[in-house]
Amino acid sequence: MADTYISETNVKARLGTGVHDALAALTGVSITQLREDATAVIQSALRNSGYATPSTTTDVVVMLATFGVFLELACAIPEASIALPEQWTANEYYRARKDIVSGVVELTGHSRSIAGSVGGIVASDPDDTIADGGRPPVATRANLVGY
Repeated sequence: MADTYISETNVKARLGTGVHDALAALTGVSITQLREDATAVIQSALRNSGYATPSTTTDVVVMLATFGVFLELACAIPEASIALPEQWTANEYYRARKDIVSGVVELTGHSRSIAGSVGGIVASDPDDTIADGGRPPVATRANLVGY
């Protein structure tokens, strides 16, 4: 089973049992697949912002953002007849996702490496030894003699 940041109970609590059951009753619609897809989108945003992506989370911001993506995916199903809330860009679900994408939020339970984020730099340790046929780690005149 793929990672999920929101549970079936979370979805029922936020959507309402009636809407959840109506959505689950649609042919070809899988609530589990929507939860997994929403989690994958948020994991991508977390990775881009330099955060670790554990298989589960208790961080409220991550859960809100994941439900926001879940809601967007559910609204894209024409037969579902679900609409995004009024003023979607001011909604807490949307803002949580935006904060993760921009990297302005500090998350609990997710380690972070700024160097590992988009635009960050991760370098290998320098190696002063050069194996046969290898290249020098630093391009100086003395190191390049013979190349």
